[in-house]
Amino acid sequence: MPFCFIVLIIADITSKNTPLNLAGMAIERYIAICDPLHHAQVCTVHRTYIAIGVSWGVGAVPAMSDLSHVCSESRRERSRFGPKGSEHDPAARGAGVPVYALLRCPLV
Repeated sequence: MPFCFIVLIIADITSKNTPLNLAGMAIERYIAICDPLHHAQVCTVHRTYIAIGVSWGVGAVPAMSDLSHVCSESRRERSRFGPKGSEHDPAARGAGVPVYALLRCPLV
């Protein structure tokens, strides 16, 4: 898996995670302002770790589906064209699709 695809996955997870982090901070501030006496009981360190894990997990779901789709497509392309060097090899025919085109990698 190329380095640029890993960077794209991390950027995708981070961009989907940012609104979730902001929503979590807004909820915490709402509790601190509207119910200040119970803030220390409601907003604990353990619950903060849980909220961070949930937000990163929810942000990672779309990126992991993209990853599985790209991996299955590249596997399908390899199996469709047969062994390397044969008449089924796209590079031998000159009609091959570069791997970075499948991965939408602008760095290559």
